[in-house]
Amino acid sequence: MSDVKNLETEEIMKNLQVKSLDVKDTTTGLQSTMKALGQDNPSTLSVLWSNDKGVEVKEVTIAKYKGLLQGKGVVSMLSTATDILGRADQAFVVGKGLSNAGVELLGQKLANMTIGDIKAMLDLKNMDPLVVAELIGQIKDLAIALLSEFVSKVLSDPSNMFKSEDFVVKGDVSFPRTNVNFFRYIVPIPVGPLVLVLKFGCGAYYGMKFEVGAKIMAMKAFAGITPYGGAHAWGSISICFGPLCGVLRLDGYVMELRFPTTAEVGFSKFPLDIGLSMYLELIPLQLQLSGKVTLEIDLAFTSFTMTLFKAVLWRYRTATIRKKIFDNRSGQQDTTAPEVSSFTDDPDNMAKRSTPSCTVSQTPFLDYTESEFQISIRAEDDRCQVRLYLNIGTVPWTSDVLHRFELGGPSTIVKEKLKNEGTGVPIYFTMIAENNSGQKSEAYCSLSTYDVTVPGGRFLEEFMSTNSELTKTLVGVGYGKDIYGDQTVAWNDVDLDHHEINDNLGDDPFNRKVLTEMFTGPVTGRLIGPKAAKNTIKYSPGDCARACADLPLSKCMSFNYDFGTAECELMEAIEGHHYTKSRSRLFEHYERLGIGKSKRFIYENMNLLHNKVHYFNFRIVNVLGYESILTSEGVLVDITTPETGIIRNKTTDYHEIIPCMDLIPEHDRPDWQIWCRGVHPKIQNHRLIVDGDGSETVFNGPVPMSNVWYTRANRYISANWDGFVDREAGMLGYTIWVGHQECEDLIHIHHDPQKYLFDKSQWTHSAMISPIPAPYNILPDVSQRTHSAMISPIPAPYNILPDDEYFITVRALNDVKYGGPLGTTVCHTVPYTVDNSRPIMADIYGVSYDEDLYLLKAIHNSSDPDSGIEFNDLCLGHSRRDCDEMDWTRLDHNLSIEYFVELTDGIPVWIKIKVVNRVDLRSIGVADQPIIVDKSPPIAGEVLDGPLPGVDLVYTKDFDSLCSNWQHFFDPESGISTYMLGVTSEYNVNVTDIANLTEISRKQHKTCVSIDPEHALEHQKTYYTIVWAYNGAIKQQKVVSMSNGVTVDLTEPVTGEVIDGVEDNFSDIQFSPNPAKLGAQWKDYSDPESDINQYEIQVQVASNNTNDFEVIRDWVVFSNDTRQVEWVNFHLQHKDHVKIQLETINGALNSITSDTDGFVVDLTPPVLLSLGDGSMLHQDQTYQVNLMCC
Repeated sequence: MSDVKNLETEEIMKNLQVKSLDVKDTTTGLQSTMKALGQDNPSTLSVLWSNDKGVEVKEVTIAKYKGLLQGKGVVSMLSTATDILGRADQAFVVGKGLSNAGVELLGQKLANMTIGDIKAMLDLKNMDPLVVAELIGQIKDLAIALLSEFVSKVLSDPSNMFKSEDFVVKGDVSFPRTNVNFFRYIVPIPVGPLVLVLKFGCGAYYGMKFEVGAKIMAMKAFAGITPYGGAHAWGSISICFGPLCGVLRLDGYVMELRFPTTAEVGFSKFPLDIGLSMYLELIPLQLQLSGKVTLEIDLAFTSFTMTLFKAVLWRYRTATIRKKIFDNRSGQQDTTAPEVSSFTDDPDNMAKRSTPSCTVSQTPFLDYTESEFQISIRAEDDRCQVRLYLNIGTVPWTSDVLHRFELGGPSTIVKEKLKNEGTGVPIYFTMIAENNSGQKSEAYCSLSTYDVTVPGGRFLEEFMSTNSELTKTLVGVGYGKDIYGDQTVAWNDVDLDHHEINDNLGDDPFNRKVLTEMFTGPVTGRLIGPKAAKNTIKYSPGDCARACADLPLSKCMSFNYDFGTAECELMEAIEGHHYTKSRSRLFEHYERLGIGKSKRFIYENMNLLHNKVHYFNFRIVNVLGYESILTSEGVLVDITTPETGIIRNKTTDYHEIIPCMDLIPEHDRPDWQIWCRGVHPKIQNHRLIVDGDGSETVFNGPVPMSNVWYTRANRYISANWDGFVDREAGMLGYTIWVGHQECEDLIHIHHDPQKYLFDKSQWTHSAMISPIPAPYNILPDVSQRTHSAMISPIPAPYNILPDDEYFITVRALNDVKYGGPLGTTVCHTVPYTVDNSRPIMADIYGVSYDEDLYLLKAIHNSSDPDSGIEFNDLCLGHSRRDCDEMDWTRLDHNLSIEYFVELTDGIPVWIKIKVVNRVDLRSIGVADQPIIVDKSPPIAGEVLDGPLPGVDLVYTKDFDSLCSNWQHFFDPESGISTYMLGVTSEYNVNVTDIANLTEISRKQHKTCVSIDPEHALEHQKTYYTIVWAYNGAIKQQKVVSMSNGVTVDLTEPVTGEVIDGVEDNFSDIQFSPNPAKLGAQWKDYSDPESDINQYEIQVQVASNNTNDFEVIRDWVVFSNDTRQVEWVNFHLQHKDHVKIQLETINGALNSITSDTDGFVVDLTPPVLLSLGDGSMLHQDQTYQVNLMCC
């Protein structure tokens, strides 16, 4: 064997030798180009053996390109292959492709090819893949059609399969054909060096064909003789050049006549059937044109002709005329029907039955696709041959399943495929025995069922069934399907249970009990199968269930109900027996309980692998030996939470174990709670993430994958999300909640915003929550809340969110059906800010204008505590209410504004700043004073000493302060904007040795400047006040003015004397009888430094001659030359005690206060108590002795 391979390899290597082409060769095609590559052609890899020589070839090839780094580069770009054990050194493996050694060789060959070589290879191998796929499909269809036709021909009629294919034994003793020549002419015509030869002839032919034989299967002997004869005419023309000739010849056969005569004896029955027949066959005309090339040698002693080429160029034949001369047979008619009886004798029951019966049984332990049954009957006829036919029907003596099927013998195995009506139900057989004369006898038998399906069902926990009784049931769990799927749980025997359903449900007016107690729960989908009745409209699934329950169990096994159109479909099938569900509209499928057998399998304490698919495999075998393995849908183990989209800068990310029910919305998704079963106590079923800046999983607002930071919409909250995925179990749904803080649900508890969508394909991955629950709304009834996806806000006043920051949290739940869903919660840290308040514009200050650069500067104090400031708009006007100087201009937000603009000279320009927050709400601020471009200084006014406006004092009494006032400062263009005031001890505007310059408001025209103790004013020394006035121009101009000075007098005036009344001789009164008149006089008041400036009088009164004085006339000023004062406009009362105060003020405004001793108003006359003579009080003398007195 090794030598044979070596020899074959040597032959291959010879064919792969490089062929050198001439450089002048311009006719080389693609095939020649590829052939010239020889062994370097990549297509040669498929013919390399894996023997030692092949390895050497590979090594030689590698050595040849050892120095080429390009080969290694090409190999690195090619994908690696998986070697087969024992064939690693073989370059090409049939049915698999290149090995790793072949990939290496391919890379080296490609690296050694030129661009032209590669293009030629691609052009040569360039086949349209669509054409190739179509061609392969057509070849496949042709092969299937031929195979199907062959199988149907062989299996459709087993009794007649040898009718056309008979065994024939015959002998031929024919007379040879004899030709008779009537005449022949040859006429040569020389034409230069050529010779033209014309030939003509005529004759006849005759003969006879005789044969004898027997047809074994047809049981017939025959003998035949056929005499024939006819006329023959021909002509030819040939051109010869020396011994070489070309010939054209036309042959004609006229009136060929045949008389076929046949004698036949049939020995299939008794008496023998003898027949003799003769026919006339006439062919009027046959023509044939042929051509040939001959070599004719004519020597003196001999001649011969050699044909170098010969072919029939054209032929023609008329139709054969066939007529029967006679056909005689000596057959006898059989009038008796065949006798039929059971194929086997029953020794226990030898009595003859009134109706013959056949024997039928289905053959067990075959493949269900090749099912067959064996039927037997004994049929006899003493004179004729008997043929057996079979009719099969679903009702006795009918043939709706199989009609007049011819059997091959008394006991026949029938593999004919029956119609669907005859499978799975009782069928009835009618055997018909018919002889040659057409007489018939019948026999009958039946099968309880003809099973052509494997045991079927649906491997869930509800149902399994088959047509035949089950003999073996086993279950296994593994990583695959069918017989090898038992890696996790090995095959073990199980017993199936049959559930009995109680149809007596009692009172059920709304058909609720029949739905819940006689049918399974709804399963999304529509069962496609045979229907038990016409579709009807039912207004609830319970009504549809009642319609199904009213039918027999075998008639209505399930029903479909459309929740959109209320359409009810009663089904005569269940899922699993060749029938499946499919999604259609809003159909839900309900299955009737109590059908077939069922079993529930639970395996615990198993170590299952994550992301590994496990299958339940259920092996069932029925009594016919038909075996089936039912495989459940794959159960994928998923112990990881859903993945998120892009998360950046996260602050929290951890897994935890929380109760399964806490993952599910409490109020609006109770249907999800059914999945919280079989929860593993150690599985971390929840992942919590607090995202950060740049994360792309949860977003605020309705725009997909875009965050809304600020909004004025305060009647709903919107959000969207992206990137959640669970590649193992898929997604069950999403929940969302809103709070004041991250991960909080104070505003809205978590709920499913897509609850009302019917299918996952309708998910929008977005939500709008409205209305907002209490206390953030004033919705009167909690039952009116709706939590819908993508809904419009409800009009006021039902829900209005206050301005604040809100935080959105989204939870994704995967679709784990057992063990509880696993959830991933992402708390979004980007606040969802609701802002419906205008920004705050507090002040505009720091306004300046550069007249040379035309640069305007201003600072504004503005803020927005909710959404922040987005823009500043600047406007310049000639008043507070217009923008005549410059219209609104949009600027980026900056508390310090700089803007280049040329202002109009001499006109007040007011600066207005509009602040716009991030929800486009606005506030406008106006500067306190306008900007004026004024290049002239103000006009100076007058500065006076002292605090009294318009009064210039010469003296001051204070040592720690100096007061002054000023007037008549003005600027006709820009006005006075501010004053600067200082104090000096010299008459010099540039010296402020007593008090530095202090800014004074333009609205103020007097002030008192505090003097520091180290610069305290000295007695009898003069000081001066300096006032600088600045105008309101943007580039301020100033002017200065100085007071004439004020002398410090720290002493009080000298005290004099003051008395009540204006009596002459400066006398003081104690009583006054006049209630309207009072007065005072004073003297000797003086001040040696600053003289007396003025006097002030105040009048005080105490009632009933008490000392509780109150002012009845406040200070009244009198000049310094006044010495007395008197009023006559008072309304004093009796016994009023009146006191007068005198305040004496010197030129330095220093003062002293002096009081009179007061007087009493007496408005009553004196009272006479007693009157008597003498000098003794209270004694009346009658006599006196002293003549000199009384």
